[in-house]
Amino acid sequence: SLVLGYPVVSLLNGQTHASSRQTFTKGDASLYEEYSAQLHVEEGFPATYLFHEVKDPSVPIVGSEKLAEAMEFLDIPYRFDRFKDEASEEVSLHGFGVTRLLPEASAWMENATSFLKERGF
Repeated sequence: SLVLGYPVVSLLNGQTHASSRQTFTKGDASLYEEYSAQLHVEEGFPATYLFHEVKDPSVPIVGSEKLAEAMEFLDIPYRFDRFKDEASEEVSLHGFGVTRLLPEASAWMENATSFLKERGF
């Protein structure tokens, strides 16, 4: 199983963190699809727990959404928690992890643990 927090899982235009894409591919656009996880979901793909901040300023949530859609389509077990900073009308947090900056997101660790336990871990 995978536990992915605000991940860079797509290198496609409009779905990625630009500097991560540059680092991973050295600017070689022919690698964007090869390195985009949602295009490689197939039978046997691991069960995945995803969490992401809805208005993440660094890594667009759309990459996680596309990965979740691909897993849904193939009936791969997954859970996708979307957290939103209700206090901010603007862009919100990236990398909130275990901080108290986004209180409702602190549930991700318990949710991930439950997801893994359901799978025998």
